[in-house]
Amino acid sequence: MKQYGLEKREWMPEDLQELTVMQLRPQDMPMVAKWTGEWLGSAHPLAYSLTVFSSSGYTTFLEYQQAIPPEHNQTWLYGAYDEGVLLGFIELRRIGERLFINNFCVQKEARGRSIGSLLLSHTEYVAKQTGAAAVALDCFAWNERALEKYAKSGYTETNRIHWWTGRNAESTGGAAPAFIVTGYPNAEVNQKEFGFSQFYVETDYGVSQVNRLGDLYFRVPAEEPDPGYYKILSQLDRHRNLFMIRQDEEEPGDGWRRVSTSVRLEKQLN
Repeated sequence: MKQYGLEKREWMPEDLQELTVMQLRPQDMPMVAKWTGEWLGSAHPLAYSLTVFSSSGYTTFLEYQQAIPPEHNQTWLYGAYDEGVLLGFIELRRIGERLFINNFCVQKEARGRSIGSLLLSHTEYVAKQTGAAAVALDCFAWNERALEKYAKSGYTETNRIHWWTGRNAESTGGAAPAFIVTGYPNAEVNQKEFGFSQFYVETDYGVSQVNRLGDLYFRVPAEEPDPGYYKILSQLDRHRNLFMIRQDEEEPGDGWRRVSTSVRLEKQLN
């Protein structure tokens, strides 16, 4: 798929004419993790720790991701530049018919210059050029200022997603069912390189994903048909806590704690 830059188009406000949006330069990749950590890590440390942005190898992951040939790449990283100085970035992913904003940040010293609006406009431009029917994103419910700005930009709420953490209640007893692990060697490489990984376990109930996030969490599905799944996780690493994202507001079980809520927003494109 083609990569899209941004020339100085006629619709750009006069005070933004000196800015350029283009593919994020390799030397600026570390700023993605740095700026995300500065704002999200200070605003909500626990929520930040539950994202891949907090992983030790996130910059390396972005570098690998952006090295994928354009015709096979479904992710894009753009930066807003003023005479070569990065002022903000936006990370986009194509998911089905939607262009999803995965990460978005403006340097704190550059806020108030409509750079966020410029990057959102560029996102819509890319979405239309690539045939996406809508732009979507998740915004934390406690980030009321951002929610207000998205609403003014034409985004509407479609649903809310709740973030839960808990201890693995199966970590202290009972044997796990027989299982086979697949994809583990690659997962170990990714865990060491990026700080997060995914592999699979196969039981009589079928194949289930195992997602590791940093050193502390398994990210578990909202619905897992295998009744022995948590016992398997305990056998793999009984010290890891559990992290779950789901739409249901009801507590998943004893010992779970809701730590945050995110709002899914969407803007349909003509």
